[in-house]
Parts: sequence; C-alpha cells; structure tokens
Amino acid sequence: VLLVFWLNEKYKFPQILLWLFSIMIVLHFLGGIVYIGGTRLYDLMLINLIGEPYFILKFDQAFHTFCYFIVAIIAYYILRKHAKKSTRYRLMIFAVLIALGVSLLTEMLEFVMVIVADAAEAVGGYYNTALDLVSNLIGAVLGAIYVRTFIDKR
Repeated sequence: VLLVFWLNEKYKFPQILLWLFSIMIVLHFLGGIVYIGGTRLYDLMLINLIGEPYFILKFDQAFHTFCYFIVAIIAYYILRKHAKKSTRYRLMIFAVLIALGVSLLTEMLEFVMVIVADAAEAVGGYYNTALDLVSNLIGAVLGAIYVRTFIDKR
C-alpha cells in the first residue's frame, strides 16, 4: 500500500486509479473477515459456472481478477513514463508480465504462510493457487487492454 502511494508521488496516477486501489485493499480485508450465511466472503460462490473441484466463480477469483486488473494499469502508467510512443504494445506485454510477477510473489507469500503459520485453511490448496494465477492473468490482460484502449490514446 505504501509503495503505491510512494509511486504516486513520482508518477501521478489518476485519482480514479487510487480509488480503485483503495477499494481493492478494503475488499481484500473484507474477503477474509466477513461471513455471509456462515461462508467466508472469499469462499462465497458468486455464479456457479463450474462446480467441483474448481468452484468457479467465487468472490476470491473475481477479486483476483479485479486486483491484477489494477496492478497491470499501475505498471502500465509507470512504464509509459519511460517509454517511446512506438512501444505501446510492448508496454501492454510488460505491464502484464509485471502484474504476473507481483501475482507470483503474492502466491509465494501465501505458501510461506501455509508453512510458517499453518494457514492452509485460510489460503486454500493447489486448486485455489492455480485458479488464483489464472484469475490474475485474466485481470492483468484485461487491465493492459483497458488502459491502452480507453486511457492511453497517444
């Protein structure tokens, strides 16, 4: 959180992006502490597109998509400041790759918490990690496409 606000001092992100980032942080905390009908928000099935063993689409997967949509946009804004105009599609690719790098660090941190703090119940197992990574990729790609299509029209 502090990193994004520090980066904002240098890159002057749009206000809406900072609001979306703040909403993302609030949703992250709510996902772990709010229960609806005895089900933790992260585990709540939003739309039953695919059942066992994948359980798609849960709040967790929608949240990961939203999160890495935002991370890719932040990465794009940072990269854009240092890039030539002719590299716009490369910016999209690198924004996605940066978002995926952040995604992998997040999943590794969850794995460390499973080992160190016995947090397997809180962070899920193999399917959860794999679905998180897929959701992160979808969000990152959508974020890069969005910023290139609707925001960065240079």
